[in-house]
Amino acid sequence: MFDGYVRRQERLEDLFIINCALPTYRGAYGKKAPTYKKLTAHRVKRNKIGEIDVDTQNYWRGILKGGLQGVNNV
Repeated sequence: MFDGYVRRQERLEDLFIINCALPTYRGAYGKKAPTYKKLTAHRVKRNKIGEIDVDTQNYWRGILKGGLQGVNNV
């Protein structure tokens, strides 16, 4: 579920970069404008995006399967 959210967020970010940011940068800076690769470099820096520890996974799995009754510590 979390991986799907991250993918959707990155797709929306791509749309914004391609349709809004890049044309604006190119219009303002010409050849000195940052490239698409530079604008998305922060994605590479994030290590193991989408990795959630086991306790958090179990907590949310319980909520998603059985509501708050499915969680032992709530």
